[in-house]
Amino acid sequence: MGYEERGKAYRIFDLQRLGKYDARTYDGFLNIFQIVSYGGRQHIVAVAARASSLKNDVTTRLKLARKLGLIELGAAIWSLPAVQRNYAGDRAAFEGQWREQSLFLPSYRCAQDDYFALSEPAEVEARVITGKQAFTKMHGAYQELDRERACKLVAQLRGSVPSQTYETLLSALSLRPGDEAWEVDVVQRRVDLPETTRKALIDARRGQGRFRTELEARWNGCCALTGLEVRAALRASHVMPWAEASDAERLDASNGLLLSATLDALFDKALISFDEAGGLLLSPCITAADRVRLGLASIEALAIDDRMRPFFDHHRRRFHAQQ
Repeated sequence: MGYEERGKAYRIFDLQRLGKYDARTYDGFLNIFQIVSYGGRQHIVAVAARASSLKNDVTTRLKLARKLGLIELGAAIWSLPAVQRNYAGDRAAFEGQWREQSLFLPSYRCAQDDYFALSEPAEVEARVITGKQAFTKMHGAYQELDRERACKLVAQLRGSVPSQTYETLLSALSLRPGDEAWEVDVVQRRVDLPETTRKALIDARRGQGRFRTELEARWNGCCALTGLEVRAALRASHVMPWAEASDAERLDASNGLLLSATLDALFDKALISFDEAGGLLLSPCITAADRVRLGLASIEALAIDDRMRPFFDHHRRRFHAQQ
């Protein structure tokens, strides 16, 4: 249900018990997927982003329940045949329980724009997320998701909601596969890594640590294309995208290039690349004037050795695939 307060629109909703989980720890940062089971399958019916718990704020819950007239909703709920069957036709028993419970129903709140109710339930493809037949067996309770599984769950909504809604949902949830924060979080949660390898991978994803040091040595502390020497403006970029590389390739300086921040962004999007001889390739969207502005008017061929070649071949295929 929605309401307004001080000119801002909110959405309130209720969830089943959360066991020992203290939702207040993440107030304002809770991303909640509401999932129902029927016909032997599980479906997403709504998603709430950046939500806060009202579980321990009894005063606010009572205030909202009265403001929204939740007690009066009992008549409409009683009209549902399933409710009448559940109470064996005893309306007095239902009304007594509803009168007591309805005052405490508003248990979570988020901004109206951060609540996404699906027009049609979206079936959860459990095997894609967990590798198992069922996504969760904790009916009537919560299940905490790590960022990787949450991303996979959101990805399944791509065809179930309008594209603009999908993009808004990704932004609201701060879940974007490929983003640095997402990929660092995945590494941090891996249990198969020695601590030294975990740190090296996180440093490499952030363009820091040994990976960056080796690139700076290889390219003499300069942008490999323009010769820019301002260290704060240089990025240690991966040639083969992080998501497609093995752990060894992620740490390999042969899979790296030291570039200015602007050129790093273009290289990351495969808007620039290199031919087999190391000559610069530019997307048609980069005009001659832009080339001058970027400092690429006159660029020498990049020295690509045999260890670097497989990574640059891979990047060049990405470049040609999107032209």
